[in-house]
Amino acid sequence: MKRGVPKIMIVLINRDSGSTSDRTSAELQQILQEHDLTAQIIETRSDDLTRDISDTVEKDPEMIIAIGGDGTAACLLDQCHGRDIEVLPLPGGTMNLLHKSLHGEFDDWQDCLTKALTTGRARKISCGQVADRTFYVGATFGQLSHLSEVREKIREGSFTEAADELIKTEALDLTTTLEITYKEATGCEARLDATAVGSLLIAGNGPAHYRFDIGIMDPGSHFSLAKTALAAIVNDWRKLEDIDFIRTRAFTVFDNERDEIAATLDGEPAELPNLCDVKIKENVVSVRTAK
Repeated sequence: MKRGVPKIMIVLINRDSGSTSDRTSAELQQILQEHDLTAQIIETRSDDLTRDISDTVEKDPEMIIAIGGDGTAACLLDQCHGRDIEVLPLPGGTMNLLHKSLHGEFDDWQDCLTKALTTGRARKISCGQVADRTFYVGATFGQLSHLSEVREKIREGSFTEAADELIKTEALDLTTTLEITYKEATGCEARLDATAVGSLLIAGNGPAHYRFDIGIMDPGSHFSLAKTALAAIVNDWRKLEDIDFIRTRAFTVFDNERDEIAATLDGEPAELPNLCDVKIKENVVSVRTAK
């Protein structure tokens, strides 16, 4: 939907995100002024993020712009469900999976903001829901999910801590403990076993247009698992070879050996109760995108 940019806006800047600095506020003000816009700017920290987002949402502006990582964006989107507030998440984190999903390719948050204000559009997006948590791009389930924590240690240069994390979390456990239950296109129920599962929330066409593309990972040897693990640390699990994909609108995850299921939701680590139903909530929040 193409419509004008809202005039009453608030900007949240997460100063603990990797791509923000002392200059971020001034740079943002300058870009807004070039488009004849002004905004109240609030700088926050991770410890205060949830409270500051809640306070901002309660002010009921027409638009909230947030510069931060995937966790910042997801927290803001969650609190704007069902509200007449347009959300513009700008990339300020490490992976920025959600931002790439919404905006496509961009150089930095400045480029993304400029495109959103000039050629962007407003639209409704859906989310995935598991237990009482939500995700907007993708989720992983199983011990390999702990690789997100290992990846962060490596990016920080803490290689010894990364190795310790790898051992402590049993991320390379080869045991096939997950059961995935889902409905096939025929309507019949199917079940698969897996070591780890990756799920992408994909937008398509039609009234119920979102779906899950599920990658089933079940390496047959420790060598294959180590290869998968290394590729997942360095790259994105979606680019890995030897993964079988299925497509569905809902599925259930069960771990045969553990009380909780290790997971990541939009790149953020999570521990979920066993026997999780994963489903789609349609059209929950309005966003402005750069494409």
